Amino acid sequence: MATALADTFSTRPDHRQRLWQVPLFLVGVAAFVGTYQGWLPLASRDPSSAFRRDLAELHRVLGKQSPDLNSIKAHLEQVAGEVKEFPEQAAAAHFALGTGYMRLAELSADPAESLNYWMLTKQHFDEVRPDQLADPADGARLRFRAAKARAATPWSKAAQAELDATRRILLTPPYGEESGEGHRLAAELGLRLVPPDLTQAKTSFTAYIADSGIATPPASIARAKLRLSEVYRQLGNVEEAKKWLAQIGTDAPTDVLRITKAQLARIRMDEGDFPGARREWEVLLALPGLPNDLKRSATYHVGVCLLSNKPPDPVGATRRFEEAVQTEGVERAAAAVRLADLRLHEDSAARRKDAAGLLALAVKGITGPGEYPKNALIPIHDVQAEFEAAIQALTAEGAFEEAAAVAEAYQSVAAAGRNKEKRAEVFTAWGVALKKSKGDAAPKFMAAAAEYAALAALRSAETDKADLFRKAAELHRQAGDVHGAVAALEQIVKLPKLPDDVSGPFWIQFAEALLAVNRPDDALIAFQKAILTNSSAAIAARYRVARHMIESRDDKKIEFGIALMDQVAKLEKVATPAEQAMHERALVDVAHAYIQQAKFAEAEARLSKQINLYPIGDEAGLGKLLLGVCLLQRADPRAKPQAADPKKNRDDALRLFQEVVDGVKKRAEAKRSADRDLWLRTQASLRILQCYQQMSRPYDVLKDGEAMRREFAGTANELIVLSLMYHAFKLLDKPESVLGIHAQMREVFDKIKEKPGVFWQPVGEYSREYWEKTWFQPPDEPKKK
Repeated sequence: MATALADTFSTRPDHRQRLWQVPLFLVGVAAFVGTYQGWLPLASRDPSSAFRRDLAELHRVLGKQSPDLNSIKAHLEQVAGEVKEFPEQAAAAHFALGTGYMRLAELSADPAESLNYWMLTKQHFDEVRPDQLADPADGARLRFRAAKARAATPWSKAAQAELDATRRILLTPPYGEESGEGHRLAAELGLRLVPPDLTQAKTSFTAYIADSGIATPPASIARAKLRLSEVYRQLGNVEEAKKWLAQIGTDAPTDVLRITKAQLARIRMDEGDFPGARREWEVLLALPGLPNDLKRSATYHVGVCLLSNKPPDPVGATRRFEEAVQTEGVERAAAAVRLADLRLHEDSAARRKDAAGLLALAVKGITGPGEYPKNALIPIHDVQAEFEAAIQALTAEGAFEEAAAVAEAYQSVAAAGRNKEKRAEVFTAWGVALKKSKGDAAPKFMAAAAEYAALAALRSAETDKADLFRKAAELHRQAGDVHGAVAALEQIVKLPKLPDDVSGPFWIQFAEALLAVNRPDDALIAFQKAILTNSSAAIAARYRVARHMIESRDDKKIEFGIALMDQVAKLEKVATPAEQAMHERALVDVAHAYIQQAKFAEAEARLSKQINLYPIGDEAGLGKLLLGVCLLQRADPRAKPQAADPKKNRDDALRLFQEVVDGVKKRAEAKRSADRDLWLRTQASLRILQCYQQMSRPYDVLKDGEAMRREFAGTANELIVLSLMYHAFKLLDKPESVLGIHAQMREVFDKIKEKPGVFWQPVGEYSREYWEKTWFQPPDEPKKK
């Protein structure tokens, strides 16, 4: 079995007796005595008796505490070659053969070799039933040993109940039976459950390491220690994880040692122990035959450790980052960013200019912030900060070409329009410098003006647009282009002037009549007049006008309708209950319109106001749902603008979604359910899973998702739940579970794809096309246009 823990347990033979060997030993003694006394004829070596003696000899060899592998193999080969000739002894023979191969599997240090023996073990145990064995105790042993073989060999789409049943057999070995690999295999099965049983896995791995005897290969124990450390990390006990990793010595298998050193290094970095982390990374780099991906990672992280030391070692870090820049993958990009920062702090102006090329290299192949790798070693906001620092530093020292190059490359990761703003600043400073030196500054001023004009087109707030067009006009003037300056100012004049408030049922009725006779232009004028009135129906007038515009399906009218609706939403005081109901609806509707335009900050402001003013209003449930959506969207690192405290956003969103679910339940219990309560509960439940995913709580996703998918069986919602479970398994780095859940998704999709009404939207997750293109289109099939 396994060597005891170093520094904790002494190495000694297992004191427990192998009770299952005693009957066979007595049979052997009786046969010897009988022959010696003349009861059994010495020359009577019939084939059947010889085969029984071969079986007895196999059991004798297997009973040794430290058996010779070659001896086991020889006896197995002898028995296996004769088993078909003695069908009356087949059950005992297959039981013995399975036991022999089980011992080989447990004593083999090579995982591939061990797996081959486990498969042979399973094949022989599958040939015998417990009731075929003469000794009743052997039936229990067979069940236990067969469970070990079942757990150690590959399963395809194993049901959770089957996994758990096998695990329970392994956790309760028969009397006198050594568990052997049982503890380890039970732990592995526990980790495959959904959610995984981490506590049992921890206990079983620990028992395997502690109870293993001197015959267990040290390599197997090392692998178990590595797995145990991973379990402790998942349990959040980093100290214990680190303790087990530290017990894996340099005699461990190469693949185990590589992972061990990398994990130890990362843990030490997380703890701020950069000297310790550096030592682990350097040990990893010194290992022979290190794969390129680990070599890249270790090289880069050694540089980070050197830079994070107190005091830092920028020279040593630079050397490591220069090595990493010559490689591929995320390490090259991260090293280029860090090296650019180091270059900007050097004394040489020429070296500082190198930062431009390095930053361009860091974002090579990225066409927008949405493509920034999720596994990047440096967060995108840190990369953005480095770009802006480089632009500012290079511009300040007059390296305009390099600053402009950095601003150009910045578009790959910049927030919407931010790169244009930076380019405009560089060209403006460049123009000023050329003007001072009596150079041709006009092209630079014109280039800056063009950037500001383009940036204005991206902004939604009229004040922002006006300010940007003003800057563009001034730059045109400095360039001597007066016509360009006028054109830029005309853009400000064209910005619409929205009235302060509206009212008047007459103008609303007139406007609707004009629409009926297909006079939309005149109707728009009438609507505008209705909005300008100060009647008591002002709020209703604005709301109805806005709804007409929003429902027109004309982009320009929709934008006008949203703005008009927002006027209603922005009101602070409304008097009558009817006006309050209209006000609440306006707040929700305009927020929903902003959400459709991805303006989540604007939507959040309206919904927060709605919930504050009307906490138990008719639209409270929908408002909470939409506010939760906004909070989640703004917690996304790619959000523009992102929330100041993403964690708080996610916590608040989870609370809101749970309040929606609880509210629906309370109304149902009070028999006051609303028409859309089922929809509200469904959408809020799905978003609770989404919250768990964004909070990196994969086990909660899997736990709640398993129950939820049954509730939504046969609908597109089941697919959505499964997709969130898929990402949870990816986060847990469980490739087999990822493949399994994807297969379940495919099975569900095939069952429901032709059902009418299941996919009721033309796009998005409730459309059939979304699942076909995004999830189930074969990789070799060209994507549909």
